[in-house]
Amino acid sequence: MIRNLFKWLLIPVVILVIIFSRYSLNISVAAIQFIFSLTPEVTDTKRFEEVKSRLITKKDLTYTSSLANNTADIYYPKKEGNYPVVFWVHGGAYVASSKESVEEYASNLADSAQVAVISMNYQLAPDSPYPGQLIQTSEMAEYFIEHAEEFPMLDFSQLFFAGDSAGAQIAAQYLVTQTNLEYGKQLGIKPLLTPEQLKGALLFCGPYEISQLRDTTDKSFFAKFLYQTVAQALIGKKDWQNEPQVEEAAISQHVTADFPPSFITDGNLMTFTDQGKSLVNRLNELGVETRSLFFEDKPKLGHEYQFDFTTDEALEAFDDVLSFIQQHRHE
Repeated sequence: MIRNLFKWLLIPVVILVIIFSRYSLNISVAAIQFIFSLTPEVTDTKRFEEVKSRLITKKDLTYTSSLANNTADIYYPKKEGNYPVVFWVHGGAYVASSKESVEEYASNLADSAQVAVISMNYQLAPDSPYPGQLIQTSEMAEYFIEHAEEFPMLDFSQLFFAGDSAGAQIAAQYLVTQTNLEYGKQLGIKPLLTPEQLKGALLFCGPYEISQLRDTTDKSFFAKFLYQTVAQALIGKKDWQNEPQVEEAAISQHVTADFPPSFITDGNLMTFTDQGKSLVNRLNELGVETRSLFFEDKPKLGHEYQFDFTTDEALEAFDDVLSFIQQHRHE
């Protein structure tokens, strides 16, 4: 309690830091990291404790990577079985957060869907600029698939890739490299996965078109600060707007009809709703099987709404995810 009170008392200090942080990228990033640290990691404690009792969790496994922070957690049911795998890439605006931020969701998903969830860490920007996170996603998937004999409980013939916020963009871009091989070759990402393996994408609240961060018209001061800091840290240049990586990372420009079936959702307040809807429209144009969940103006649902298991809307989204997985897995 005292720790949480201390955090909230620091908010005015963070606001002042933001105002003066235009002179230092590191200060800006530190402010964003602090803001992310205020987010509770567990929303329904009773359910979480019950779910954990039915799971096996393996923490801080190291996957081979050329970059730092190369660890992952695995969640899967205690009942003996061979479980489809959900690879999860966490969010945090590319500069913050960790795999621990999805522990509650990953646990609930493993328990309710009867799957294994592998939640990865990756080196954050600006220490690892684009495409570092994409490279590590590839390295992580390759490591676990190549070491399949060490994980007999995991069924690597059935793979779902999931991500929230920045992680949704990273996961989606990785799937594009695996289904648009010319694009993957241009990025230097190894073709690893077959169409038969890829069962689906689970994408939550993602900024799928980084280029749209250039448009800060009618955006709040904080949104402008956030967009500039994130893009500068990710691309590696203060004047990032016209760098080729911005268009290179745009999902809609490179996705093809071979993209796997997808579930896409977002809230409606201070998030990337329009980008999510645009990606749904693009996938529909290509004939990709797509299920989506968006909400009208009420109730107000902020960025990453799906993580709050005390709300009806998060539970609705979770039920949709379970249905989607059940539809696309095979026994």
